[in-house]
Amino acid sequence: MLDRLFENVTEHSRVVVASLLVLTVLVGAGAPMVEQSSSLEQFQSDSEAAKKLDYIESNFTTGRENTTTVQVIVRGDDVLSKGTLVDTLELQQRLRENETVGPTLANETPTSGIANVVATVAIQREQGAKLRAQATEIQR
Repeated sequence: MLDRLFENVTEHSRVVVASLLVLTVLVGAGAPMVEQSSSLEQFQSDSEAAKKLDYIESNFTTGRENTTTVQVIVRGDDVLSKGTLVDTLELQQRLRENETVGPTLANETPTSGIANVVATVAIQREQGAKLRAQATEIQR
């Protein structure tokens, strides 16, 4: 019986390949409609403990969910001038040093902006120039 099956498959290989292709398309089209839920909520009851857990989760969150982002917009004729960039860096420093605002800032990069990028590049260039001068001095 298996020999006849294999013989039919090899004789009608185009039909078999076309059928498999159609089945693959049908299964692929239906795949997005399948829902998967791995939540533990389906096992929770309406007990007092479950209600308290829901209250805690909705009112006492920590981490990234409990942060605020503020965007400071600098306006003027030349917002990329050295003076404006320095003023922006000074504002960031005052925010970090402020007794009320400072502790609420995120630990990693609490303030950032174009002024930070320009200042970082300027510092790196300055350090590179010093290293080149030292290398030249050593070579002499």
